[in-house]
Amino acid sequence: MCSKYLAVIPLFVVLLSLVVACGSNSPTPAINPQSPAEVEKTAVELFDDWLEATESRDAADVLGLLSSNITEGCTVEDLEQFFQRSRNTFTYPEMRVKDVFVAARDPDRAFMTMELAGEPQPGEQGVRDAYLAAIPYPIIREDGLWRMLLQFPVVGEGCLFVGSSSRVTPAPADSATPSP
Repeated sequence: MCSKYLAVIPLFVVLLSLVVACGSNSPTPAINPQSPAEVEKTAVELFDDWLEATESRDAADVLGLLSSNITEGCTVEDLEQFFQRSRNTFTYPEMRVKDVFVAARDPDRAFMTMELAGEPQPGEQGVRDAYLAAIPYPIIREDGLWRMLLQFPVVGEGCLFVGSSSRVTPAPADSATPSP
């Protein structure tokens, strides 16, 4: 009689394991989770790569550092054209990563806070520099690699970099009506 119960124990253990695993409301642990120190090191490297790629206006490198929410709709050519139209975009003051915060319930999401490496420049440029250093920079781990996550409240179909700068030649200030 005892042997009947011993035969049922492995089945009971398997069922109990499935109930605990499937009935849990906790998130599934990430595959190969990184320690906070590893995430911070990787985030600093990502931001350094981002600064280098945006400064050199290397469309392929910039696109390679962006998350899939952008790369699925954009091509290298889209970004190259964007860089030709928008000379002042993706320019950053001298700043560095200050802190990296990993989301409590999602170890594949984090954001970086920045600090200026020196004093802000005077005037409007200083205000811009302080703003760029003050905003959090979200990052996301996709396929094991950390990427910059650009989030926009409204993004239509296609690439957000296409048409984001006006292609219409501005009319002279003394003109009463714009030219087509």
